[in-house]
Amino acid sequence: MNPSPHIQKLVDANYDVEILEEKFLLIRRVPYLNKDIEVRYGVLVSDLEMNGNDVSENLRNHPIYFIGEQPYKANGEKLNANHSNPTQLLPGLVGNFYFSYKKENKPYANYYDKMTHYVHLFSKHAICIDPTVTFDVGKIAEIPPNSPFQYSDCNAATPEVNVLLTKFYEMKIGIIGLGGTGSYILDFIAKTPVKEIHLFDGDYYHNKNAFRSPGATPINALKNVQKKTEYFQKEYSNIHSGVIPHPDNISYSNLNQLDNLSFVFISIDKSPIKREIIDYLEKKEINFIDVGIGVKLINDAILGQIRTTVSTTEKRNHIHIKKRIKLTDNPENDYSKVPQIAELNALNAAFAVIKWKKIVGFYHDRSYEYHSIYQLHLNKVLNFDN
Repeated sequence: MNPSPHIQKLVDANYDVEILEEKFLLIRRVPYLNKDIEVRYGVLVSDLEMNGNDVSENLRNHPIYFIGEQPYKANGEKLNANHSNPTQLLPGLVGNFYFSYKKENKPYANYYDKMTHYVHLFSKHAICIDPTVTFDVGKIAEIPPNSPFQYSDCNAATPEVNVLLTKFYEMKIGIIGLGGTGSYILDFIAKTPVKEIHLFDGDYYHNKNAFRSPGATPINALKNVQKKTEYFQKEYSNIHSGVIPHPDNISYSNLNQLDNLSFVFISIDKSPIKREIIDYLEKKEINFIDVGIGVKLINDAILGQIRTTVSTTEKRNHIHIKKRIKLTDNPENDYSKVPQIAELNALNAAFAVIKWKKIVGFYHDRSYEYHSIYQLHLNKVLNFDN
């Protein structure tokens, strides 16, 4: 079909426009009121009149179908339809109500004239109840070619921003440990267009994990015992197509799984393998960030601090000479005993991801610290190893 300037005008006015099989013109996400005078969103469907390959003007047909609940006016009266018999228009497309309203008893001049008239007919009542409601919401954008996202990040629309995003495109990120902090690191990284996100954890997902992880875990996910990597891969594949689970803990025998990674986040507690991981990443010249939380219950309140330690090919000695990363048990740390500290996990993850974004050049960095401590009781960040 040839493009219609009047349908293009609907698109340019930011309506959510769709044409199905060159038979029907749809406007989606049209606000209206239901019987409880609550704002809902429905779909308007018009037949598409054609002259050969051209979309008609001076339309013969003025009715539309409406997909949604019975619409109401702001005063509580029904917005009367000509009939409310469900009508199958196409397989999977059923009109719930049929409206036949003319505009000033004249034929509609074109589809912009017709569809905007009907949109106003429904939306004016919703806007009366909630003035913030709008119908010019635009179409949910298609995902760009080669994007790792399952749907478009509509914020990334300007050339300047797109140049920034290219810094991530070929990166393969590893997250070792999917406890409280590691799961929040995943949450932040999954919103970036990195090529792959590799998850390393051999533990199972239980109640305690749900209270230290992003989102709200449904109880059925806890009843269905599963590895953390399995749970998080399913959850975050909803937004990012490159989430790859490795359902075993890193050990001496599988360190080679880290070989092709661009950057690694280490988020594990005491572990004999931690020293081996660090040595291996250094040997392979892979940059990494190690995170940690220390808390202590004193006088019925929690004292604590958050650590973010960076190691890159430019600077690594501070880890060994100053022993910035603890590799042994700390009996004074009550981390595993204290509930309700998800915000500390999230903050630890945020510090780590912000620092990573500085390293790749997404954010400016004028401190160049390689080790930082956030002191909870003082609300102060201390930078070291600049």
